[in-house]
Amino acid sequence: MTKLLIGTNNRSKINMYKNIFSELEIDIDNIYYLDDFDSIPEPVENGYTVKDNALLKAKYYNKKFDMNVLADDAGFAIKVLDWKPWVKARRWWWQLDDDVSDEDFLDFFMDKIKDLPGNDSWLLKASFPFVRCLYLKEWKNTYYQKDKIDVYLQKKARKPIKDGWPVQSCLVYPDGRHAYDIPKDDPIWKENFKVDWLIDLLNKRFSIKYS
Repeated sequence: MTKLLIGTNNRSKINMYKNIFSELEIDIDNIYYLDDFDSIPEPVENGYTVKDNALLKAKYYNKKFDMNVLADDAGFAIKVLDWKPWVKARRWWWQLDDDVSDEDFLDFFMDKIKDLPGNDSWLLKASFPFVRCLYLKEWKNTYYQKDKIDVYLQKKARKPIKDGWPVQSCLVYPDGRHAYDIPKDDPIWKENFKVDWLIDLLNKRFSIKYS
């Protein structure tokens, strides 16, 4: 039986992956999440790129649980800030503690963007660069998905704050819709999160398909 561990404690990411896997012909018992096990310390994310951190997490959880691991890391970039902070966005390059709460991060973030120049609609062009890393223990193979999600930011946050992804409170997609107004079965969801690449890879490695 092929086992796959999703190497993240981020509740928003976990929900995203559960939505992805709900459309596959795969035994749910083959997929594990970190909260299925006793709590362990998270790895120190000291990589210089999102790819470094994705691989670091995949190898760490593979060693701890002896499973295939799917891990990822994402950055955050704002055009008028010369596409910074990029990596380590949650810590804003060590200006914030590792355990900063969603509420405190959002307050800090809104203060950072409040005076930045936007477009005619007062929106800021931004991007979420991300890397997914699939680390297969049986063959010691590693596969990467490197991509980005292009978005805009509004300078007023909507409530409630999404657990694990506070920036979503002010996220506007290129078609003009706020992230909170997009249902989970909307096609833009699969496009933004590049779901097809991941499903194609899992199908090739694990022989799983759309239901």
